[in-house]
Amino acid sequence: MWLPWGITARDDCPSIGNDPVAAAGRVTATLRNQTSHLIEEVLWTGLLDVGTDIETMAAANSPAGSNRRLASDSATLIDGTAAHGFVDAFGHILDWVPTVLGGENAWIHLEPRLLPYLAFYNLATRTSARSISTVLGDYPIVAGTGYTGSGPASQVTGTGQSWIYVTTPVRVIEGPIFEPGDPEGFLDRSLNRFRPVASRMVLADWDLEVHGAIRVATPDPGPTWAATGS
Repeated sequence: MWLPWGITARDDCPSIGNDPVAAAGRVTATLRNQTSHLIEEVLWTGLLDVGTDIETMAAANSPAGSNRRLASDSATLIDGTAAHGFVDAFGHILDWVPTVLGGENAWIHLEPRLLPYLAFYNLATRTSARSISTVLGDYPIVAGTGYTGSGPASQVTGTGQSWIYVTTPVRVIEGPIFEPGDPEGFLDRSLNRFRPVASRMVLADWDLEVHGAIRVATPDPGPTWAATGS
């Protein structure tokens, strides 16, 4: 059982010269526009804005939740801990996915800055205005703006390196936005400032039986990058 979590957007502006309705509207619009980014940050790093992480929160619940970050030590290391060039890395991914998923689909998660490398090596193709997939295997590639490229907790991500994760398709559910209420509720009279907060509950989950990770090296010296390279 995966547990939902909350995401928020906040504003802080002087009460003098500012319209409280406009301030509330701004923070609501910010949350609406940033929802995908905020979900992706937690999906990758697990870090919540309440000072804990998603796995600790889930473990403390009764009954315990199954939430897991992408950058988790529970991920299966695809071809060990060595850094790979992009062609080599995607070769290992294409070899690994059928062994754990059979004919089912997989999602490949990576930080946006890696997309030019995929284009350079012709490893990805655009399938719609907002979607790309691998050229071979036709696996969707998710380059979330909230993805950081960090590795599992026990793995040190070296300079110029990044991690790619593989999962089953991720289901995302977004609850309604709770907008700031009466301006009196977000007016800090001691400092004469408006501090509206907008929030919503969200959920992102996938089948934990499929969770792979592989390290890539950038700048990439090419397909002949040695397994012992760094």
